[in-house]
Amino acid sequence: MNKLLLIFWGCVMAKNASGMVKVNIERTAGYDKFLSVHVTYDNVPGGETEFFMASWRPGRYIFQNFAAGVIDFGAKDATGKVLKVRKATKDSWIIRSESSKVVVSYKFNASILDAGSSYLGQDLWVLNPINFVGFTRQSLNEKHELTISGLDQSWKYATALSRNNNHFYAEDYHELADSPLIISPNLQKRSFQTRGVNFNVNIYINEKIDEDIWNYTLKELQKIIETQIDVFRDCPVKSYDYLYAFVPLEIRHAVEHAKSALFVLQKNSFASESAIRSKLLPVSAHETWHIWNVKAIRPKEMTPYDYTHEPPTDMHWFTEGVTDYYTQYTLLKAGLTTRENFMTYFENLFSSLDNNPASKYQSPAQNSIDSWLTGSSYAHPAYRISFYSLGSRVGFLLDLHIRTLTSGKAGLDDMFSMLYHNYYKKGKGIDMTSLAETFHELTRESFDEFSERYIYGVAPPDYDYVFERSAIKINVSYDTPDFPNQIGIIRTTSYTPGKYIVETTIPGSPAERHGVVAGTLITNEGGQWTAQIGERTLELRFSPDELLKNVRYKFEYSPENTVITSWLGK
Repeated sequence: MNKLLLIFWGCVMAKNASGMVKVNIERTAGYDKFLSVHVTYDNVPGGETEFFMASWRPGRYIFQNFAAGVIDFGAKDATGKVLKVRKATKDSWIIRSESSKVVVSYKFNASILDAGSSYLGQDLWVLNPINFVGFTRQSLNEKHELTISGLDQSWKYATALSRNNNHFYAEDYHELADSPLIISPNLQKRSFQTRGVNFNVNIYINEKIDEDIWNYTLKELQKIIETQIDVFRDCPVKSYDYLYAFVPLEIRHAVEHAKSALFVLQKNSFASESAIRSKLLPVSAHETWHIWNVKAIRPKEMTPYDYTHEPPTDMHWFTEGVTDYYTQYTLLKAGLTTRENFMTYFENLFSSLDNNPASKYQSPAQNSIDSWLTGSSYAHPAYRISFYSLGSRVGFLLDLHIRTLTSGKAGLDDMFSMLYHNYYKKGKGIDMTSLAETFHELTRESFDEFSERYIYGVAPPDYDYVFERSAIKINVSYDTPDFPNQIGIIRTTSYTPGKYIVETTIPGSPAERHGVVAGTLITNEGGQWTAQIGERTLELRFSPDELLKNVRYKFEYSPENTVITSWLGK
């Protein structure tokens, strides 16, 4: 049924828009964090119409089931007659009407403050329409008007949507779903142009921003933007909005969109130039690269988006992980970090990944598909790993490999530029074949062995395939972690001074083989660890051969090598 639905939606998308969907939202009277949502459809076919809420959102590849936030769902026709409604699936309702006009009404729980959710605060609203605006099969291609009611005129709006006062307009549901808003009386804004594109920097913070901080932020953001646009020699948008909300919470979250990026960050991320450099600029570089990677260069399985069903792509390592590589690489090329810091970052990343027991079971490709299993209670805590970090490592290896094979004449920048112009600009999605063909065009070599080792393979990968031919030598050493990690206990809870309850162990580790599992009480007295197992006390003594070891990587290279200078600069 989902395949048929996709085909139907594809046909609908090919037709001209035939109506205007009007969405009105306001805070629900008597409810602190609920939006009242009214969606009016003017050309609903007679009979039964299915109304959907999205089950996931682009940029976060897990099921979020936004329908769970809906209460008090109902519908009326043009005369105000209450229509029959029944819940059809966990994310949809069937509405029966003989009228072409249907008004759907419900309340939505807008109480989650992060960059992908919706939140109603006292002086800050964060709105992601994909959370709370539903759709029908037909309305995906219809123009939308979003009206926000009930706010004082002192409140200001920041969004990439076109607007007239408190009315916002989208060409179709996809644009509305991809266009978040931040709304507050405490919004501050600056704009600048570079490379033919207008950039708006919108900031929510409950204090006046110092002029020096403004100037520093804009200057450094411009460096990032220019560095990235110059890779592609083009930008798919002519105007772009950074939407920053700085809040007094421990949070660091951001989500990419085609014409904007939304950030909810701890307030101290904007406290000084050093904080901006270490906390704000890296996450900004990541989201900016998404303008091209995933919002333009997009996997075939996500073209177009099906909000009712997961896109089973094995390319999140590329869309998110290689974007994470470009976070660091952009900072380097923009002069915002040093070559030494860049290399140290990836030495630590390689080490961290290969010390994670999950890397022995999860390849970047498999981890991409398995993102939809995130949150399952069956997933063992010791076997969690991220396609962000896995893909970032692939990005480093792939860039080095291309530069090695071309003697520094080409790199991953060139691969991205070709994908952008040969696929996105021609209206095509990408897959692994697209990467292989582009790699071959650049290097005249097959992509098969690289992809089998580093994209479909699991740890420990054979790094020699890339490094033996490259200008970098990878040195390997080992050390024993601190107790209790050295026996495979990776998480504990403090019980009393010197005593801990084991929460998580690595399956098959020395700890488990000796009966130390979740729930075991372990004690440290004078440096000697013991475990209470039933009625017996076990001294936790192990031979050196039993203890787990951590791998440590170090890169050595000649700073004057042509490949190195073409990649990392002089």
